[in-house]
Amino acid sequence: MIISWNTDPSKGTFAPGSTKYSSYYQYDTVSHKFVRIRLELGRTESNGETMIIYDNDRAVGFSDIDFIEEEQEYPDSDFSIDEATGEVLLRGVPLSQTPQPGYNVVDMSPGDTVPHFGNSVSNSADTHFPEGIQNKHLGVLANEAILGEKGIALTSSAASGAELSAVLKGQVARVVGKPFNEITNEDLLKTLQRQVAQIKQNEILPSKENINSSLEEADGLIDSIKEQITDEGMVPTEEFSKSYSNFIEKYMNANAAVESGIAVKSAMEEFQAAKNQLMNESKTIEAAYYNNLETQLNNTNTAVDAAVADATTWENIDLEYENLEKANSIEEYEAEIGVEETEVL
Repeated sequence: MIISWNTDPSKGTFAPGSTKYSSYYQYDTVSHKFVRIRLELGRTESNGETMIIYDNDRAVGFSDIDFIEEEQEYPDSDFSIDEATGEVLLRGVPLSQTPQPGYNVVDMSPGDTVPHFGNSVSNSADTHFPEGIQNKHLGVLANEAILGEKGIALTSSAASGAELSAVLKGQVARVVGKPFNEITNEDLLKTLQRQVAQIKQNEILPSKENINSSLEEADGLIDSIKEQITDEGMVPTEEFSKSYSNFIEKYMNANAAVESGIAVKSAMEEFQAAKNQLMNESKTIEAAYYNNLETQLNNTNTAVDAAVADATTWENIDLEYENLEKANSIEEYEAEIGVEETEVL
């Protein structure tokens, strides 16, 4: 699923005329893709531009400890990543995975030894953006960064708030396909949901490709059995014939489910059951024919079991994004990812 939060570089001291605009973070807990939209102007370091920062594989955690203040107590070596879960560990214990106001952000990439410590998560009252910009606009840009797998520089550190606002509006207009002042909440929701649907499909693709490879293996078994019957003289038992016909039927259903993307897991489980029955009944055919099919039977057995695991992954990914795709309003969408709108400047 996608989660999001804001941080406040002004640490609660934002005042009219300030350019310490808040950051917008977005994290995909399925893929571990990470976006930070840094909008604070006036930063003095060499890479102090406002920018959309994208990372393809990032671990994120939250803590009520201020690790910048407690640097001596918590050296970088205290932090690591759990390879199994992708969670940030502090002295072997997972940090919270839920952004809460007042909690500090820790993020790092696999292989890194130096974590990045961000500002604390802000509530809506302490979240401030350039004129006319809200979380719903930044969510569109964050999704676009995930889809394009790249970040971009927005303005120089010395830009004005008005200049930053204009650039952000231009980026949102580009993605939505309408002038910024004509964009409605309905336009934004439609764009966000289109983006989420594509993000989901990108995450499903490896599982889908694996399932298709498994189905190709099964297709090879179907052809091999047919060849044994039609060309090699195999006379199957009645039980084997029934299980073979059922296997073909469930194979076709599985292909249809993959094509439609509907009920893939249940179709694969039925196909697995048909495969198990065929494997059992294959022991009733003559040994010579069984020996000719043994390698193909074993390969198909392994492949179909793997397909069920991939179908489970597919279904889990579907569920992770379902509420975002079905949101009826911007408010529902934002509640699902964990942010709320701020006052428009």
